[in-house]
Amino acid sequence: MKTNILSLIQDDIKISRLIGVLENLDISASSYYLGNVTVIFSLMGISNTEQNQEFYQLLLEQADDLEKYRTPESFSKLAEEVYERLGERV
Repeated sequence: MKTNILSLIQDDIKISRLIGVLENLDISASSYYLGNVTVIFSLMGISNTEQNQEFYQLLLEQADDLEKYRTPESFSKLAEEVYERLGERV
């Protein structure tokens, strides 16, 4: 189960980065979000509240640092960190 959740988080990290780059180019891209957060929260037993969604989004936005997060290994590490931080909300 954890592997599947980490995969969903990694997908969200990639999409979040893409959206950030597109918005920096003045391209509206907010509709590209996959909605994985609902599935992730459900699988982890986390309440799907606006506060938790905002917390999750803030965690994902760490990946906007293109220098720090530019390898698959760094995405995996960030996904693990997000997973652990979300686990504290159960």
